[in-house]
Amino acid sequence: MKVLVFHTGSLGDTLIALPAFKSIREHFKGVHITLLSDNQGDSGLINPKEILKEGVFVDSFLRYNANQSGIQDKLRETFQLAVLLRKQRFDTLIYLIRTGRPYISVLRDLVFFRIAGIKHFYGYRYASKLPSRKKLRPLPFIRHETDNLLFRLEAMGIKANGQMPKLHDWLSEEDFECVNKWVSTLPYDGGRPWLAIGPGSKMQGKVWPKERYFEVVKRLIYEFDIWPVVFGGQEDRMLGEYLIRQLGRGYVAAGALKVRPGIVALSRCIYYLGNDTGTMHMAVVAGIPCVAVFSARDFPGLWYPYGEGHIVIRKVLPCEGCMLETCVKQKNKCLMDISSDEVYEACREMMNIRMKNEMVK
Repeated sequence: MKVLVFHTGSLGDTLIALPAFKSIREHFKGVHITLLSDNQGDSGLINPKEILKEGVFVDSFLRYNANQSGIQDKLRETFQLAVLLRKQRFDTLIYLIRTGRPYISVLRDLVFFRIAGIKHFYGYRYASKLPSRKKLRPLPFIRHETDNLLFRLEAMGIKANGQMPKLHDWLSEEDFECVNKWVSTLPYDGGRPWLAIGPGSKMQGKVWPKERYFEVVKRLIYEFDIWPVVFGGQEDRMLGEYLIRQLGRGYVAAGALKVRPGIVALSRCIYYLGNDTGTMHMAVVAGIPCVAVFSARDFPGLWYPYGEGHIVIRKVLPCEGCMLETCVKQKNKCLMDISSDEVYEACREMMNIRMKNEMVK
């Protein structure tokens, strides 16, 4: 028996699916599992292979090029993938595509995998079930995408485990040692508690102003003597260096640590303060709570930090649900309406909760 998991997307998509990957592995014990994902090309997005280690949740990886522009190129790519899958002799497909995919697209995918020789399918039922973003105002709070994926697995007979896997169960010793080596090259933090900051995003429509992050973190330094650590990708490094330079203390992990060591470093922090990004989902996987600043571009709840103990700040506007990556007309009004004071008070609340928990321990 050979299982193919069809899952596309980048960093956040893969991290929120970890409980689903864990459930699939537990259901198909001793079975070879291959992950099929789209090739992100030169987009700078993180591929699942950079996150998931072979032999833990999946045993091998296949990728296809989803960025073909011409009809002939797309047909050629599709034909070659179908031939490859038939040669691999997969008999079971787990459809782990993001919920909300149009029904006709789901049907087309299933037909393709049937042509590729796969006979048994899981996870496709309810794959299109999301309410309309255009017709409902205000947008309803809906089930988290992690729970959507687990619900789809359970609906077709795979027992779902909603717990994030423990770090030592899927990260390597090299990931932990990488962080130790990185820290050894940095100035001493004075034993201060680390505060994770995620001020960047690949989407302009998700970015809260850096000046407001500076204002909030500066006040937290004054009141709680925290040590800021900026996380993100290489594209966030300059922003991180700017903030740390202005704050006068801290580290820049953005661009210095890859995803897996970055999760280890996040686990050392007291909590996460930042935008709705893959870094936020890394913080959740690392086991720390989040103070997350959200735009109103999507449903409340769907992509919030998973689990309990988080604080999400999001405004309700008539234009919510726009799904814009760049907001020109409204000039990020849903984010601009979130004040520094509001975020600071949320951080103070989280800080006090964490300090009380430490005292109980």
